[in-house]
Amino acid sequence: MSELEYRALKADIAANGQREAIWTWRGQIIDGRHRERACTELQLSVKAQEWEGDESGLVAFVISMNLHRRHLNESQRAVVAARIATMEPGMNQWSRESAGPTQEQAAALLNISERSIQDVKRIERERPDLLPQIERGELSLNAAIGEIKKQERVVEIDAQRNELARARPEAPQGLFNVIVVDPPWPYRDGIDQPEYDPRGHRASSPYPEMELDDIARLKLPAADDCVLWLWTTHRFMRWAFPILDDWKFHDHAIVTWVKDRMGLGRWLRSQSEFCIMATRGRPLITLTNQTTVIEGPMREHSRKPDEFYAMVDSLCHGRKLDMFSRESRIGWEQYGSERGKFAA
Repeated sequence: MSELEYRALKADIAANGQREAIWTWRGQIIDGRHRERACTELQLSVKAQEWEGDESGLVAFVISMNLHRRHLNESQRAVVAARIATMEPGMNQWSRESAGPTQEQAAALLNISERSIQDVKRIERERPDLLPQIERGELSLNAAIGEIKKQERVVEIDAQRNELARARPEAPQGLFNVIVVDPPWPYRDGIDQPEYDPRGHRASSPYPEMELDDIARLKLPAADDCVLWLWTTHRFMRWAFPILDDWKFHDHAIVTWVKDRMGLGRWLRSQSEFCIMATRGRPLITLTNQTTVIEGPMREHSRKPDEFYAMVDSLCHGRKLDMFSRESRIGWEQYGSERGKFAA
């Protein structure tokens, strides 16, 4: 209880008397310390009631009384549960062995998940400065965990950028008739939207990302006659076409990769990804019965299906480049800092 709240309680007792008794157990106050203090300071007789329940239910009784009075939100209850779960054996009777309460018991008592208790413990370790805000109801548990993850992400991105800067991949030499580009779209910053919650929406990209303007400024080593395949997702579809304009390519079709299982998503669970087919000049293309749908298994993050490259090989001719490539292929040259990522 804050000092302001205590003064209000004391003023109420002075005006109306002690309307609610304090609870004691074996001579010790278990509920109502502030009421007892106010009555003592006001020189009033303290009304007390002894709790005569079974010893094993003592903590549950005290928690129930406080929850009913204080109307704690879920995040505040999680903090209480985390503290109960760290009570040492002997502070209450939870079992015949006098062991301390488990996380499962504390979670059930406060009507929260064990995951919430684990989150509180993580905040205590990594950002204890956020706990007072949670206790006061000013910050939710999810928001606090989000702050920790955001901080971790900044450190991770900086480390990755330093590592990739040291790698310094050699720029491809000459021009190419076929180019596949899978740019690192800026999911981390979002586009006029909040950052994704890794626990509830799309997971953070495991590689450094590029701003849209930086992607648009890429100098593609494209021949005068070239076929371009630009990978994108629902989130960046509307920005992909202006980027194609900046690259001086004209779009013709959108290939949809239908995955064998659904992934994450901000609004709907995603089970598809898209690749825009565009051209410059008059490239040589062998059209048979290729369609705009590819079916292939979803594997590691950002890894594209072999079925896509088989289709491109059946369609396109000439010198081929896979930009931001993470997997070598026969007949293709690679550009990127993680070219051997999927080698195994």
